[in-house]
Amino acid sequence: MFRLKFLNLAAVLLVFSGCAFFEKKPAPKIVQKPVVQKPAPVKGSLRGVISSVTYDGGRYCYDIKSIDVLNGKLPSGKYCADKFYFSSGDTVYARVSGGFVTEMLLIKSGTHHVTHKVKKTPKIKSPSPAKSPQQEESNKKILIDVPKSENISFD
Repeated sequence: MFRLKFLNLAAVLLVFSGCAFFEKKPAPKIVQKPVVQKPAPVKGSLRGVISSVTYDGGRYCYDIKSIDVLNGKLPSGKYCADKFYFSSGDTVYARVSGGFVTEMLLIKSGTHHVTHKVKKTPKIKSPSPAKSPQQEESNKKILIDVPKSENISFD
């Protein structure tokens, strides 16, 4: 009986010990790969201000400074198009495919950036014609006192 208990206990300990009696293999060495910068995406959208426009080989090239780069928008850069869209200083939203502008929408024209203030001349009030006493009486406000008490009767 004692031998049976001892053999059962030894078997259980052997199962739980697992591979503790075998040699441990050394941990594999981790090789870090150099960080490779991804090339700028060639398809996406861009919101920014046109800093310059140049005509280059039958195409208009826009140098756009990005305002918003969140949500996967393209960074600032030089993007070309087959036609002229807007001039420098304009805030635009552009769709780019393959490095070319496919569509450009105007958000705010660059002419709104005024550096000087325009002085407004005060309006000169013309003398109003004399009003008759009846007109003056009709324009007076009638003041009514707030009631002190209120009675409601249901008959």
